Parts: sequence; structure tokens; C-alpha cells
Amino acid sequence: MTPIKCVQGADGSAAATDCALTAVTCFQPKFIGYTGVAAGVDYGCGACPAGKTDKCDTCAAKAADGCNKAPTTGADFNCHSYTVTKDENDVIIIAKNNVVTTCKRLQATAIACNMPTATSTDTTYTSVSGCGPCEGAQKTGSTCAECTIAECNVMIPIKCVQGADGSAAATDCALTAVTCFQPKFIGYTGVAAGVDYGCGACPAGKTDKCDTCAAKAADGCNKAPTTGVDFKCHSYTVTKDKVIKITKNNVVTTCKRLQATAIACNMPTATSTDTTYTSVSGCGPCEGAQKTGSTCAECTTAECNAMTPIKCVQGADGSAAATDCALTAVTCFQPKFIEYTGVAAEVDYGCGACPAGKTEKCSTCAEKAADGCNKPEDVGEDFKCNTWTWDDATTKYKIAETTCKRKKVTGLVCNMPAKDATKTSYTSTSGCGTCKTDEKDKDKGCKECTTALCNNSATSVTALLMPLLAMIYMLY
Repeated sequence: MTPIKCVQGADGSAAATDCALTAVTCFQPKFIGYTGVAAGVDYGCGACPAGKTDKCDTCAAKAADGCNKAPTTGADFNCHSYTVTKDENDVIIIAKNNVVTTCKRLQATAIACNMPTATSTDTTYTSVSGCGPCEGAQKTGSTCAECTIAECNVMIPIKCVQGADGSAAATDCALTAVTCFQPKFIGYTGVAAGVDYGCGACPAGKTDKCDTCAAKAADGCNKAPTTGVDFKCHSYTVTKDKVIKITKNNVVTTCKRLQATAIACNMPTATSTDTTYTSVSGCGPCEGAQKTGSTCAECTTAECNAMTPIKCVQGADGSAAATDCALTAVTCFQPKFIEYTGVAAEVDYGCGACPAGKTEKCSTCAEKAADGCNKPEDVGEDFKCNTWTWDDATTKYKIAETTCKRKKVTGLVCNMPAKDATKTSYTSTSGCGTCKTDEKDKDKGCKECTTALCNNSATSVTALLMPLLAMIYMLY
């Protein structure tokens, strides 16, 4: 019987020697990829020692120099190693260990190192040494990254500006950070309060006031923005009680802006309501719907948004000087001047639309005159005319003088019944002014004259006696 030869001993350096005739295999310690020869297993004849099969290999080849020779190894190399843990608040912490790992390999095995990614957790990255490639599931799940030169697995932290006001230089973040955060710059208001500058996602509950960025800039992607010079705007409050009231607030607002942002102020219009103009500060342009709805106006210089009230004459008789109206007013009102009668009664002078129920005696104007567009109209000198009133009892026209009112540009005109007028063809009640259109004709009931009291014609006799007088005249 020819015994097999096996390498025997602690380190595999001895030459192969004969085994017992019962031996059909040789054993040796396993070479564990990137870790090296398994500890606690020697080289020898027969099966693996009991309890060590996980660290031991066998071979059956009857080689003269033993089938269990120590493997040929490549040069050792170093890799960095990391520890991924979770703290009591379930926050993942990735720590780079201080000492590099010496990695072992077979001669034919390529150099490889691995490292966690920023999204790794304590369960998705389990490498202890950092040696070798990523395990399949960890690589495909993007929780492990690998590289192929010694000590290549250095995780590079992103840099973010950190602190309360954004003035500090950017510094390294934790290895888990993939973004930087900063307070939002709210147009024309400034940097949002309650948010600092830092690494990672926005703090919980503050996403409406916070922005993130992912660029790996050396000076941090979350630098404080470059701002322009502050400017001021007026502000307004629009309220509703029974009517809309627009109030210009006493203190101007300081408006903030980015360097590239233009100066803009806004203001309500006279037709704004408490729901159609909602700006609090007066800073910035109008919101789209409010601008297109003509309930907001904007301008582009500091403090340009001063609403100028119109001026109207206000009071009972129109003698007062024009004064400022409420900011909601766009017209002035006044009593109508009714030609040849005078100013309509029961209407004062004021701001806005005509009082309810008085539109037939009231007129409005919209010109923005410094002395008010509703000044009393210039009147001419009063004049007198006779009034002609039919009396059924006497079948005669009664004549009485009356005072006529007129505008300065209006000429003197009186009217009177024509020669053949009847009580239905002449219906004027004052004698002042022109005839009614459908009564003015030489063949109808009314005629005109153009001097004071010029309408005192002999037509005072009754219209019924006129034919009789004509017959008497013909007889004689």
C-alpha cells in the first residue's frame, strides 16, 4: 500500500510527508477572501478536525508534494474601515475607524476595498474590514460602494455652511449627509426666521421655511444669498364693516430683496375689498389674480405706493373748499342744477356715488381736480318771467311773475302760450326757459322770447273767447 503524502504542521511550510495508510485526504486551513488563512487550523492528513469544518478544506489528490500546499498569495494591501450604528433617536451614524485594515489576498485576486454610502444603515452595510468588493445585495441596493486600489475607500464628506446666520465658512458634515439646508429667502420679506444653516435635510416641521441643496461645493452649496439694498414701501389695511375701508398704516415697511431682485411696491386700488387685496407689507409686486382683477396696483421705486385720495367739495351748500375723501372714493357727487329752476333740493355735496334714492337729483364726476370736480356750477344772474296757469273756473290763464335760475352760460328765455293755445297744448308751469319740444311751434301751444318778463302777451284772455272776439271785430 502506498500512503498519500500531505503537508503537515502549523504553517504549511514543511514538505509533504507520508500519511497513515488509512488517510485518503489532506486538510488545510481555508483562505478567506481578503482576510487570509483561517486561524486555529493546521495542515495535516485525513479529514478536517471536528468542529472546524467552517475553517478547513480537504483535498484528495495524491500529489508527491501534497495536495494541501499553502496557497500562493499576492501582496497585502490596506483599506479603510467604517462602523455604521444607530443612536437612541434612530439616527444613523457612519464613523470612519482610525486604523486601516491590512487585507490579504491570493495571487490571482484583485485589490478591492469597499465603503458605505451616505444612505447606508446599520443593517444594509455590514462590512467590518473594508477589504474586498461589496456583497451583492448591498451593492445593488446602493448602500455599499467599492474601488480597486489600496486605501481608495475614503468617504469624502460634503461641506455645508453651518450656524445661525450663514456667516461661517463651510465645514465637513457627517458622512450620512447628502444635502445642505438653509433658511428660505422669502421675496421682499427676507430670510425666514427659526431656521439655521446646516447639513442634511430640513429640520422637521420647518420645510415651508427651509431650502436644501446637494451640490458638493468646497465652500458649501448653502451659502447665505447675496442681498440687495433694503428699500421701503407704504402698507395698507383693507377692512369691511358695513362698507369697505382702506387705511394707510402710519409706519412704512422695510422691504428685503436679493441682489438681482428689482424694487417693487404694491397698493390697493379704490375698488379693492378685504378679500381682493391681501398684501400686509406693501412690498413687492401684486399677486397675479389681484393685479389682473384691478384690485392691486404696483410701482417700481421706493415708497412709490402712496395712494392719493381724490378731493371733493363736501357739505350742504358747496361753499367749503375741497378736502380729501376716503381712499375708496373714485367720484364726487353734487346736486344737479336744473335749468331755469336751480339747484335740486335734498342733495348735499360729497365723496363717492350719489346717495341712494336721489340719483335723479344728483350728478357725479371723476376728474381729480385739486379743488374738487364737484364745485357748484357758475350761475348767471336771476331773471323773471311770467307764469301762465290755466284756471278752469274762469277759463282764463292766470299770470304771475316768477324768478328763474340759470347757469352762467345759459341765455335768458321765457315761454308763454301761443295765440291759439289750449290747456292741453300749453302745459308749462313756470314760464321760465324754453318751450317743451312737442309744444314749440307757431301752430302749436307755446312760443318763446329772450328778455326778462317778455312773456306778458295779451293771450291772457280765455282761449274759448278768442273766436268770439274775432267775429265781433269782423262785424265792426
